[in-house]
Amino acid sequence: MTDDIASAPRGEESQRRGIAGDFVVFKCMSAAAEEGYAIDDVVRVGEKANDKTRTLGVAFAGCTLPGETQPLFTVPAGKMGLGLGIHGEPGVSEDAIPSARALAKQLVDSLLEEFSCAKGQKVGVILNGLGATKYEELFVVWRSVSEFLDDHGLVVVGPEVGELVTSLDMAGLSLTIVELDEELERFWRAPANTPAYKKGKTSNLVRHSETRILRQIHVGSDTGVISESSDRSKIYAERVLEIMKSVGLKLEEVELELGRIDAVAGDGDHGRGMVKGVQAAIEAASEAVRNGAGVQDTLTVAGEAWSSKAGGTSGALWGRG
Repeated sequence: MTDDIASAPRGEESQRRGIAGDFVVFKCMSAAAEEGYAIDDVVRVGEKANDKTRTLGVAFAGCTLPGETQPLFTVPAGKMGLGLGIHGEPGVSEDAIPSARALAKQLVDSLLEEFSCAKGQKVGVILNGLGATKYEELFVVWRSVSEFLDDHGLVVVGPEVGELVTSLDMAGLSLTIVELDEELERFWRAPANTPAYKKGKTSNLVRHSETRILRQIHVGSDTGVISESSDRSKIYAERVLEIMKSVGLKLEEVELELGRIDAVAGDGDHGRGMVKGVQAAIEAASEAVRNGAGVQDTLTVAGEAWSSKAGGTSGALWGRG
């Protein structure tokens, strides 16, 4: 990826580094693969997305690597580093910190110099926080960014404002603009469902090699899906269920102790929550195995049941883990 306009001048785009514009490339390539594109076409989409994407960022403070006591770089008071890297690299210059509106104009104007956008051109936009910038501050900047893009006659499609490409605890932000054609717009708008990023509804996605759904099962108020699985996967599912039952017995033994430990700094419900969660997971996994589920579907319905019944942070962590 080569979206960082500060890391090399125009005409030397191949020497630029990738920063938050990486997200655009990954998003479009993933959507192309999801739609069933062959690998060569997925690569083509990624190269086109990279060619059409530009980013400029600023840092107000450097990031500190885990285990270190000092940041990788510092920025003088009242200054900002222009042209930062997302792996903790400092900017290429230091400028006085402007107002939020002036910063928005600087970012927009600098990026649009890289494009030949006619009025009515559709663009995808990311205003990205680098890890320690408040969302309130990002939206203050976004208000002006949106206004300036509108003044240029550009049509903003699916803007993203938030922390998408961060650098630990670095304070700062970046603006990314991608020039969209019909194909890139479709992929930029496409729904996504990942642990770190969700967009739209993915239930209507057309998968290139979709597995055949055999039946749905009901566990309490929840519904799970059982897909076609191999005999080997079904054997593994039975082993998973036995492991869950063993875990359940152990958690019942230590329920009171877990509650006692939790009560030192919390509300003392950790033991009860864990027992409720594992019991729900065992019930869901048992129902899945009885219906011929493979190991993936068994783990999925068990995790969802644990997450919904255990409550608290531990329920979400164990259920999703």
